Amino acid sequence: MSEIEGEPRSPEGGDMPFRIGGWRVEPQLDEVSLDGEAVKLEPRAMRVLLALAREPGRLVTSEALLDQVWPNLTVTSNSLYQAVGDLRRVLGADKATQVFITTVSRRGYRLVAPVERAKEEQRRPAPGVARLGPRSVAILPFGAPNLPESHGFLAEVLLDDLIDEVSRHPAIVAIARGTMLTFAGRPVDPLLVARDLGVGFVVEGRLLLAAEELRVSLRLIDGNGGRQVVAEETAFALADWANSGRLTMARAARRLLLELAEGATRGPPVEGGRDLRAIEAAMRAWVELYCRPQTPESNERAWRWAEEALALDPDSAIGLNALAFCEWRAAQYGWRPQERAVLLTAALEHAQRAIDLAPRNPDPYYTLALATLLAGDLNRAEAALRHCIGLNASYAPAHALLGLVRTMQGFPQEAAALCARAFALSPYEPLRAIWHWIVAWAAIVLDEDETALAQAEQGIAANPHFPTCYVAGAIAARRLGKNALAAQYARALSASPTFGNLADIAENLPALHFAPLRSAYLADLAAAGLPDGGAADVTASG
Repeated sequence: MSEIEGEPRSPEGGDMPFRIGGWRVEPQLDEVSLDGEAVKLEPRAMRVLLALAREPGRLVTSEALLDQVWPNLTVTSNSLYQAVGDLRRVLGADKATQVFITTVSRRGYRLVAPVERAKEEQRRPAPGVARLGPRSVAILPFGAPNLPESHGFLAEVLLDDLIDEVSRHPAIVAIARGTMLTFAGRPVDPLLVARDLGVGFVVEGRLLLAAEELRVSLRLIDGNGGRQVVAEETAFALADWANSGRLTMARAARRLLLELAEGATRGPPVEGGRDLRAIEAAMRAWVELYCRPQTPESNERAWRWAEEALALDPDSAIGLNALAFCEWRAAQYGWRPQERAVLLTAALEHAQRAIDLAPRNPDPYYTLALATLLAGDLNRAEAALRHCIGLNASYAPAHALLGLVRTMQGFPQEAAALCARAFALSPYEPLRAIWHWIVAWAAIVLDEDETALAQAEQGIAANPHFPTCYVAGAIAARRLGKNALAAQYARALSASPTFGNLADIAENLPALHFAPLRSAYLADLAAAGLPDGGAADVTASG
């Protein structure tokens, strides 16, 4: 299964920005902005917005939207409902425009807000070269205009937490807290800060007390021109700052980390010595693996970058981990012609070597957990995940994967809380479809079929190419008596190279090997219409 090809287009047919009401829409960035404050949209939500904007004021049927936004894919109308709901929540911040999207009952949607071409805005000149590299960042002290004296220390504490979280990644360079505190209490130009410190990005933050709630807003600014890359805003109870404050900074750091890693790869490869080029290639592989939905195409791109990094530096821990991750994916999903055992052995070897070279980097422990889980060694997978979380308690994917491991160990009741922690730490995670599937699978084991179906549908909406969500959806729908929906998901599964029939699922889905009702789940899939693959009664083994 592959990611939808092609970039979204503006109403004029190109990639130029346009305006809807008070919002400026940037199709290439999946971003809308209001009064200078930018908000990232999910790619699917941007595609829905563009489809509606091409027909301003006119009805666009649900069927047409599904065909345009999810071509050649099997998704339910729930995916469209979620995308429209996301758009309404974001666009509703423009109070001057009362309504943006109206629903035409049982037919579709109309974009009723005015649409016009955006005027080109003059960009500020580039301030200089990022001497510390494209993935370097300076996090400015938080502005805190109305914090009470009793909590005045929070600006420094949260700054320290954020710098510490961002600094955990071995390829990110963050200016130390001592230097950044020299900017406290005075107005500064982010572009001048970037030029003076030689960084690629600058983070501005603000704390604002409203009643008993502390609102935190962050902006990541490109130091080469001043473009706002991402804006993040959240709030928590001031009385709970000790717990909620750290969680807020961990979540913000994860978002910043993904943007820093991805943003630095948008330009051409760097020039320089072998070490610098090896780091650049390894990080490009990292971005494909951690910042993109998992597909055969993104995996192949990551594989090529990892091999290039290791050709330049055989001891590149980031490159070794990336290669191990690629090998695990190929083994799990059949994306390479080699035997699964060969790929899995290589993944285990490369992940362990990455750990030996960089024992403080949590990434290879996560990769090792994935590989050992596929190998059926649950205890080793659990140990690797707990070590990963011990190194970085904010490592969101490790919390979610631990939920799957605990489900397979016979404790499915723990999965929802572990995945909730992952979602809290990284609500915009590109790989979150996997987390929805983990919650769905645990719910199936617990006979909570409504929850399982809802989570499977959310996973499909997040990444329609992730096959195991269709497995969970088909089982849950069948058990709920929604036979047509179960058959629809079974048809989508039949196109998967590794989960296209009962024999493939019985062999390739590790969670099924430890499921207490394995034969019953396979029987549900068979009843939904999934072919048996020529295997001898796979539903009878358990």
